[in-house]
This record gives sequence, C-alpha cells and structure tokens, in this order.
Amino acid sequence: MSEINNQPVWLPPPFPTDGRTYLSNQQVVDNTRLLNAEEREYHQQLCIAAGRRVMPPCCKSVHISLFFDGTNNNEKRNTEIDTPPHPSNIARLYHASYRGEEAETAGYHSYYMPGVGTPFPEIGERDFSDEGLMYATGGEARINWALIRIVNAFSRELTKGKVNDDYAQSLIFDQLILPVGLHGSARRKAVFDGLFANLRRKVKYHQPKLLKVKLFIYGFSRGAAEARTFMNWLTDIFDTPEQAGEVQGPSLLGLPVCIEFVGLLDTVASVGIAHVAPQMDGHMGWADNTQALPDATRWPGLLKRCYHFVSAHEQRLCFPLDSVRRTNGTYPPGTVEVIYPGVHSDVGGGYSPGDQGKARQGEQLLSQITLHDMYSLAFNAGAPLTYPEQDVVNKFEHHHHYKIFSPLSKSEFYISQDVIQRFNAWRFTLNIAPEAETAAGEGYVPLTSSAPLEAVVEAQTAWLTAWRIGRYANGSYARQPFYQAAKAWSYDEDPQRYDENVRARQERQRKIELRRLNGEHQLPGEPIFDPAMNCRQLAEAAQEFAEDYRSGALTVGLARKSHSIAQLWLDDVAGKAVYVINVDDEAAEYQRIKTQATSLLNRLFADDTGRKVDDNEMARVCALFDEQIHDSRAWFMHSTLGAREMWSGYFRYRMIYSGDRANKAMTLFDIGKQGLNLVTGLFLFNLTANDHATAAQEKAVPVGNTSPVRRVNNVSESIIQAVREAIIRRSRKLLRDTLSGLPVPLASDRGNRQGSCCIIPVQGESGADTQIQTALTSPVRDVMWLRDEGARVLEIKWQQRKALVWKMMNEESGRAEV
Repeated sequence: MSEINNQPVWLPPPFPTDGRTYLSNQQVVDNTRLLNAEEREYHQQLCIAAGRRVMPPCCKSVHISLFFDGTNNNEKRNTEIDTPPHPSNIARLYHASYRGEEAETAGYHSYYMPGVGTPFPEIGERDFSDEGLMYATGGEARINWALIRIVNAFSRELTKGKVNDDYAQSLIFDQLILPVGLHGSARRKAVFDGLFANLRRKVKYHQPKLLKVKLFIYGFSRGAAEARTFMNWLTDIFDTPEQAGEVQGPSLLGLPVCIEFVGLLDTVASVGIAHVAPQMDGHMGWADNTQALPDATRWPGLLKRCYHFVSAHEQRLCFPLDSVRRTNGTYPPGTVEVIYPGVHSDVGGGYSPGDQGKARQGEQLLSQITLHDMYSLAFNAGAPLTYPEQDVVNKFEHHHHYKIFSPLSKSEFYISQDVIQRFNAWRFTLNIAPEAETAAGEGYVPLTSSAPLEAVVEAQTAWLTAWRIGRYANGSYARQPFYQAAKAWSYDEDPQRYDENVRARQERQRKIELRRLNGEHQLPGEPIFDPAMNCRQLAEAAQEFAEDYRSGALTVGLARKSHSIAQLWLDDVAGKAVYVINVDDEAAEYQRIKTQATSLLNRLFADDTGRKVDDNEMARVCALFDEQIHDSRAWFMHSTLGAREMWSGYFRYRMIYSGDRANKAMTLFDIGKQGLNLVTGLFLFNLTANDHATAAQEKAVPVGNTSPVRRVNNVSESIIQAVREAIIRRSRKLLRDTLSGLPVPLASDRGNRQGSCCIIPVQGESGADTQIQTALTSPVRDVMWLRDEGARVLEIKWQQRKALVWKMMNEESGRAEV
C-alpha cells in the first residue's frame, strides 16, 4: 500500500480483567512524586547551599491540563443534557482531572475546549454549526483560547484574578486570528508579551515561589489536530533569551516549560475541504504545516511523552489520519503510536450506548478500552488525574478531596468483561509473536510490531470487510441482536414522527432565542437535528456493500441503488468526474481488499447463514464486530444527503499523512470551469450504448454564464429523472464493455482525446466542449511540495489574469466588459 520505508507501529498490550483504574500503592506514590518533583529538587538545592537540612520552602510548580474535544463533542451537552449521556473520552478524562478551587490553590489548572461545530459561548459561538462540522470553522479560536488559558493560569497564581472572557474573545478575533494565507508568529508573540507584561514583574518575588510550568495535553479527532497546532503555536510565545534570563531551554515568565504528557486519539485535521474532494488534503488554515510535533533538536526537553491511539477500521475519506511520524518515516523521541480496533469514535469515544444497536450499556462501549489505557499512561507519567478511593489510598497522610474519583468519573470508567474478552481476542488478528507477548510484562507496555501503520491498517481493513461479507453481503445482519436493538433508534423513519421532532427542535431553539433576548446571552443553542434512522441507515449500507461486493474492480460503485436525489447526483453523476481527477487507485484497492477479506471469511463464519465459527477466540472477534464496532459510513452525511459519504465506499483504504508525505499519491490538475456539463457529459458517455441514456443526453444542461454552484442547485427534475431511468436499466456487462478497461473514458469517439469531453446531443449539435483536466504534476506523495506547487500555479494564473485585465483596460472595446 505504501512505498515509504516507515518505522513499525505499536500494538496494545493485553487488557487486564479488572481494568486499569485500580492502582497499586506504588503507582499512587510514583504519581505523587512526579507531581512534586520540582519542589523536592528545589528543597535539596537549598539544603546543599546551606550545608544542612533546612525547612521545606514555600514553592510549587504550575500544572496546566488542556482538553481539546473532537468534532460535535460537547462535554456540557453530552454529560448534563443528552439522554443517555455520552461524553467522549476527552470529556471523561477532563472529569477525572484535578478541578475546583482547592486544586487551583495547589497549582492545578484544568481547561476544556468543546469540539468544533458545538457551542463555545466564551468565544462567541452559542450555536451548533454546520461550518464547524464540515470545515472545522472555529478551530483557530479554540487554539488561541487555550493559549490564553496559560495567561489565565498565571493570573490565578500571581494575582488571584483571571482573564475576562469578553477581553479574551476580543483578543482572539481582533488581534490573533489573521486572514487566510498569513502566518501570525510575530503577531502572536507581541500579543502575549503584552498579556505577560504585568505578570512578569510579579513572578520573581511571588510566594509561594513558582518553579516550573508543566503541561498535560489531550485531544481527539480535530481536537487532536488543535492540540498539535497548539504545541507549535506555544513555541511562538516562549521567552526570548533576554526574557528567559538564566533559564536554559523553553520558558515563560522566566520559568522553564515542559510538556509532560500528550495523549492523542485518532488525529483528523480535515480543515477546509477534506480528502473526500479530489486533490484536497484537509490541511488548510490553522492546520497548514502545524501538525508535526515540536522539533526536539530545536526545543530539547520540551516534549517528554506523546501517545497517539489510532483507529484500525476507519475508512471515510473525510477522516484521513495524521500520523505522528515524521516525513522521513520515523517517530520523534518519546512518541508512541498504537493501533486500536474500531472506527474513529470507537477510539475517541462519543457514541451513545445503543447507537446502531451496539454497546447497549455504557460499560460495553469499545472506547472504554482506550479510555482506560490513556488514563493509565497519563497517570503513570505524573498527570494530575484523580483515582478511585481505596483502602490503600486512605492511608496517605496528605489526602485531598480533589484527588479522588467523583461519582461521575467512577461511573464513566465502568467497563464490561465482554468488551475486555473480545478486545483481547481481537489481538490474535495482529499475529503477535509469543516471545513479544511475554516481554510486555505487567502494566501498559505497548508492543512493537513488525510492520508500519499502513500495513497493519490494510490487514485490519480485510478483517472488517470479511465480517461485512458475512453480515452485509449475505444479509445475516438483519437477524442479529444489534440490528433488532437498532429499531429503538429508528423512530424518525416514521414521516409523521420525523416532522414532529423537526418542529419540536425548532420550537426549543425559538425559546432559546427568546431567553437570549431577555438577558441570557450565553445560552447554548439546540443541536443540529440528526434523525434517528439506524435501521434504514444500516440496511442501505448493507445493500451498498453487497452491490459493490458483487461488482468488479472497474465497475465498483456503478451498480448502487440511489436512495436520494443528492446521492444520485453526487455519486452516480458527479462521481465520474471525480474518478477522472482523483489519482487514488480505487480499482487496485477494491481488488486487494476483496481478495484479502475473502481469504479470512471462514475464520469468522462457519457458513453463509452468518453462523460464527466454533473457535472461541474467533467467535469473540466476530462478536466484537457485531456488538461493539460501529459503522461510521452508514451514518455519516445521511441526514444531509439522504445517503452516505459521496465518492467513496467500503472498499477503500484510509488516507494517512505522515508529515509532508501520504500513503496515496496525489497530483495537481488544471480543471475546466464548466463543471456541471463536464460531469453530466462524462456520466452520459458511460451509457451511450443505452437508449435511455440517449434520452437523458438530449436534456443536457446548456452552457451558461451562471456559476457552477448555481447550476448544480438549479438542475431540473427532468434531467435527474432521465438519469435515474438510465441507471435502473443499465447492465453491468454493458458498462464493462463501454468502459473497455478504463476507469472512465476521457472523451467520446467523436470528441478530442487530448483532455476534452465533447457532449454530443442526438441532434448532432455540440452542447459544450469542456476542458476536463490538464495534469500539471506527476502523482507524488509529498503533500507539502504539492501544496507549494499549487500555490505557484495559482500565482502564475493570477499574474496572467492581471495582465489580461490591464490589456483590456487599455483597449476601448474591452472596457465595458471589465
């Protein structure tokens, strides 16, 4: 799958039957010693300087924990309002952190940033937003808010005050957020120097003496991408050598700074337009060149430990993974990337118990595994996290209430024995050598695999596809407990109930707006309506998979039944143009996944009826797919499109970025402007041997001066209906003959084969002669080079346009047009 020589990924160790929150006496002692390490060291220095044992000094370090949640995850909403509660793992870890007045007095500060697309009143976002969900709008403001939390923590320590929320919001939007294309390092430094000015004068003589700033950073999904950007932007506000004084290395206010622990869950940037659109990589705006972990050669000692848990089974094009590997394929010092079963939110958390009929009790969620494992790693690294009250803990002399699990945290860490057994059985699919298993020992010690991340993901995709063959292609899913349970989450399939729930949501939002007018300005809004249609979504997903499975490498996706006008247009019509300009090798991926999955089918199922094999471990693996692992594609975009993610499918590998490189090649194209005519023409050309396609071709959209977006929105129902009839009547053999071994023909027999598509209606009159594409580069995996080349091409085009306008301005005939 990848030709890059990458360092092997890590594998998770066996999960203990009693979970990872029941700590030994030594673990609690070690955590406490790490939390107080600087105080002991400073005391020792004073003793050495005095030549005798002196009284412990009044001093402490400042501990700052930052929690960046994932897209559409909102701790307050998911914990306090939603029924049943379903906070993400980031929110659960936040609940388990040291919080409250007593903790802040002791030097522990904990801050939570809601996921993009959800309310964050402190930065002026009161409502859920499609822009945040789709494009990660609001991510930059959240990162800047987190940076200002550092100032807030210092203010709490040095003045007992805090940064006013309105003032922080004005700083973010008036001074810190810059226009697209501009980099704000100098601006950021200037703004924070101003914020630190008064605090800098106080820190030197403050009591208790401040010794160090210790950061603990957590993030999931786009929140993980925000966390990575945060670390890079943090380096912009470090002290200059003059400001640092005698401190060697990174510092703030003359205090040494260290990122003690970073816990990331399945990083997805997808800022701007994600990889679902051809030639796009989702690293626009604040994610542009900010996802690499801080360079240890430039900032030695800044980052101590980083753990990145990644999904083994996510496949959506909108969710490409950003590995923590460097561009050269190696991992930074102290960095470990571990692969876990499940899709994106099976790793990061956030699924409701019972969603898609799976994990019908909260303790059955697969994400409880990663929650426990990340908690264990952070606690053992000295993170200020609470722990269950136990007899051994009560023996400690210095016992503080803020260090003990709250009832909420206790309930949020419950985990089922079924999940543990099935997870441990899944590890057999990793082919771990017995000697490596023995070497893992007790506790959380990840195992080094013999293969890079891409290869392990490829193997795991085959296992999940084998399960889908047994359940989806053979139809046995409908008889399984998870599908029967999903009926409880399918009430919006009733049109009357759907309309009632839409109106109810609108009424709740209306009341919120009225309360805001009456003074409750920060009141969060209602979530965007997401209808409960689990059974329909799963059934349509199973049908799509079965259709693709019975297709061929060159015709995959062409025989799908369309369930909505949007799906018909985006997948069946526009999808042909996307196939032309997308250099993902869909045919090769399809063939590889199908072949590998077929070879594993009898490892999971005894026959075509979906009966599990007698092997206990493999039966548990099958049960994990049945009862724990969700189908992220079945749900995604369904409420918006009435279908699944366009231009993709179940026979695709996930896009993985490592620094400036990717596991799939991309190229730069110059695309013609007449997008609507292009995609219609390409689709209709695929059906020229079909009489019904000819009828649709007669009704081709005429070339006009309106924008492509306007024309897409104004497509007539008659064209859609004509194309729909053509889809229904075509045969796979006819398509295979028409394609003649090519993914999509670039021109008709009567058109130009040098990159144009000539749409010829029945009357013989040319409807449009549209430039399809001009390849500007060869396929490459160097994403940064491709971006730079794209910027260079755009600059050349801009200069050409300016020259053309200038020429027209100097010609009398052209002035009116200008």
